[in-house]
Parts: sequence; C-alpha cells; structure tokens
Amino acid sequence: MKQEERNEQNVLFLCTGNYYRSRFAEILFNIYTRDRGVPWNAVSRGIAVDLGINNVGPVSWAVVLGLEERGYQLPGEPDGPRELKYDDLQNADRIIALNEREHRLLISQRFPEWTDRMEYWNIEDLDRSSPAVAMNIMDLNIQRLISRLQNDY
Repeated sequence: MKQEERNEQNVLFLCTGNYYRSRFAEILFNIYTRDRGVPWNAVSRGIAVDLGINNVGPVSWAVVLGLEERGYQLPGEPDGPRELKYDDLQNADRIIALNEREHRLLISQRFPEWTDRMEYWNIEDLDRSSPAVAMNIMDLNIQRLISRLQNDY
C-alpha cells in the first residue's frame, strides 16, 4: 500500500528475537503516539528469532515490568515473537534496529540490501544491560523519535 493511501505511517522496530527490546519499543511507541494523536504506528520483528532459544513465553518479563513501571499494561494477549520478512521492510516508512553492533551484522547476513537503509540505536540486550537502564534509554529515544516525527508532520 502506498504511503498516500494510508492514514498512518509505520515504524518497524527490530531486535534479534522480537522478545524484549523491539516488543517494548513497539508497545511504548504505540501508547505514546496514540496518547499524543501522532499518526504513526509501530510494529516489531526479530531479525533472527531462531537465535532466541532461551526465550520463555510470548514476551519477556522485562517488557511487562517496564510497562508497569510506567503505568501501562500489555495491550491484550501478546503474540509470540515474529520473524522479519522482506514485506515488513518494504512496508515500513522508518526502520530502527535497536543495537547497531549486534543487528548490523545480522541484517547484512540476512537482508544485505537493507543494511544502510535503517537507523541504528544502541540498546543492549538483557545479558549486557539491566532492563531498567535499557528501557530508560529506549523510552528517551522513542520520545525523541516521536518529537521528530511530529515536527515532520
């Protein structure tokens, strides 16, 4: 669908397994844009869901906790992790991979023509950063992104 035919534009958040970082970013972005009337919607995908062999349940406990700490809840029963497909990349108006060190390599291996066509943040996974630190950085980056999108709108 062409951009002019949609009321909303889409941002695609990417992480490795679509279990923690990208899911938190998707949900929080959608809460903030809905509350502020910004015509953008987020979806999230995992670049390499197959690497998330230790993920238990549809979404990380850290996502639930991070939302609760901000006064929000999961928006319904969450689906399990979703694998990134070419259509997801093609349908996104903006793409953000949540950790350049980790995700640039995965993108270059799996979707090489997209490597330089996205924005990279530096949000570490649970094995490298506490959820409180990582989610605070994500929250700040999401708010800055929404401000940029509002200024462009």
